[in-house]
Amino acid sequence: MEIREAIIHALDGDAILFIGSGFSLGAINEGNKKIETATPLAHKLLAECDFEEKDFTNDLGIASRIYQSAKSEIDLIEFLRKEYTAIDVTPEQEIIAQINWQRIYTTNYDNVFELACEKNKKKIQSVTLSDRPNDFKNKSNLCIHINGDIKRLTQEKLNSEFKLTNVSYLTEDFNKSEWLTLFRSDLQTAKSIIFIGYSMQYDLDLQRIVYLTPKLIDKTFFIISEQASKTEQALIKTFGMPFPIGIKKLTEHINEIKKNHVHITKLPDSYLCFSKPKIKDFPSSILDIDEFNLLVRGEYNIDNLYYSTINPTDFVYSIHRSKHEEVINLIKTGEHNILIHSDLGNGKSIFMTTLTAFLSKEGYNVLRFNKYYTTYNREIEQICQKEGQHILVFDDYMSYIDCLKELKIHRTNQIC
Repeated sequence: MEIREAIIHALDGDAILFIGSGFSLGAINEGNKKIETATPLAHKLLAECDFEEKDFTNDLGIASRIYQSAKSEIDLIEFLRKEYTAIDVTPEQEIIAQINWQRIYTTNYDNVFELACEKNKKKIQSVTLSDRPNDFKNKSNLCIHINGDIKRLTQEKLNSEFKLTNVSYLTEDFNKSEWLTLFRSDLQTAKSIIFIGYSMQYDLDLQRIVYLTPKLIDKTFFIISEQASKTEQALIKTFGMPFPIGIKKLTEHINEIKKNHVHITKLPDSYLCFSKPKIKDFPSSILDIDEFNLLVRGEYNIDNLYYSTINPTDFVYSIHRSKHEEVINLIKTGEHNILIHSDLGNGKSIFMTTLTAFLSKEGYNVLRFNKYYTTYNREIEQICQKEGQHILVFDDYMSYIDCLKELKIHRTNQIC
C-alpha cells in the first residue's frame, strides 16, 4: 500500500490516527511559547529548581519529582498546565484534525488535537484510561489520552492517571485496561494506521502489540521528521513504512488528494456477521420430508420455523415454548444478559431460532449472529451506535467468547 491509498482510507473514515509528541510541535501554549517535547521540558523544570546544566536529566518523570519536592504538587500542576495547554495550533495540525478518523490515540498530555478540532468546529471527546469504553455510545469522535489529559489534571491524578515520562510509551495501565481491547480491534479493522510524530525506538509495549497483531505492516505508516536517523527508520520498517517527510509535507499530500477525492458513502445496515429474521407472509406447505428432517435429523426449514412461531395454531411445525415469554419478561425488567442452556440435543438451537422470530413479532430489533467475518468489530460498533433497543442472539456462545469480549467494549444499555 502506498501513502496515497492510506490517505484516501483516512478521508473515507477507515483509518486510525496515533499521535506522539512530534505532532504537537509548533503549537503555542498558555505561556505564549511553543509546546516542547519531554526532554527540554525536563531541563526547564530543573532550571527553575536552580540546577546547573551539567546536572540536568532528560527524564521528565525524575525532573518532575525533583520539582515537586523542591516546590509543591500545586506548583507542578500549574507548571504543567501552562506548558501543555495549547491556545493556538498550526495550519498543519488543523488539516489533520479535519479528517474523520475512525479513532484517535495519543500519548500526549496536551490538548493540541482537541483545539485543532475546535477551530474546525468539529466535536471531539477527550477520554483517559479512567473512563470506560462502553460509557460512550459514539466512539468515532474519541481522542484517547493514554498517559493522561492536561485538562483533567488534578492533585489526585498527578501520581496515578497522569503518567510523566521522558518518552512516549504505552503504560502498564493501558495494557490492563479495556481500551487495549479496543485498540487491538482498531488495529485489525482499520484499513490504514497512521502514526504522526511518534517514535517506536523506546516503546517496547507498542512494539509487542503491533508485532503480535497479524498483517499490520503493509497498512501502517509512520510520519516522522525529515531529520530522522537511518537507525530509527530501520527499526520502524519492522512494524510499518517510515516516511521522513514531516507533518507539513503530509498535509500537502492530503490537500492534493482532497481536490479529486469522492467520499465513499457507507451503506446502512449492511451486515455480514448478523442477520435479521425474515418471516415470509405465506410459507410453503409442510411436507412429510420437512417433518422427518426435523424430528429425526434435527434439521429444520427456517421459513417454516419462523412462520409457525408467529402463527402457532394455524401453522403447526414446532412446539410453542413458554420460555419465550420468560425471556421477554426478563428483557422488560432490564436484564441485559440472558443465557439459554440445557443438556446436549435438547433443542437449544431451535429454541434460539424461534426466539428471534418471537422477539421480532413483539417489536424488538433482533439480530442473530451467524458467522465471524473480519467486519465483525465494525458491525458491532455500528449496531451499538444506533438508537433504540437491540437484541443480539448468539447460538453456541462458547465458540465465540472473543466476539463477546468485543461486544462488551462497545455495548451500551440498549443492547441486550
